[in-house]
Amino acid sequence: MSDLRGVIVSHAAVAQALVAAVTAITGIDGVLTPVSNEGCGTDALTERLTQALGSGPAVLFVDLPGGSCFTT
Repeated sequence: MSDLRGVIVSHAAVAQALVAAVTAITGIDGVLTPVSNEGCGTDALTERLTQALGSGPAVLFVDLPGGSCFTT
């Protein structure tokens, strides 16, 4: 497996649902990390994303172009 990871950032529980669906379909677990903007502002979401992305290569997926998940 590659060190490449995916991070899905979304409103509410969309990211968690997408990760669960991908895991159920593919049987591959642990390569996608869900991040929600629920209950946080821009600074807190930035911190959540920074932790989820880490220092290695990652692909970032967002649920809505132009929304807070995208702009953060």
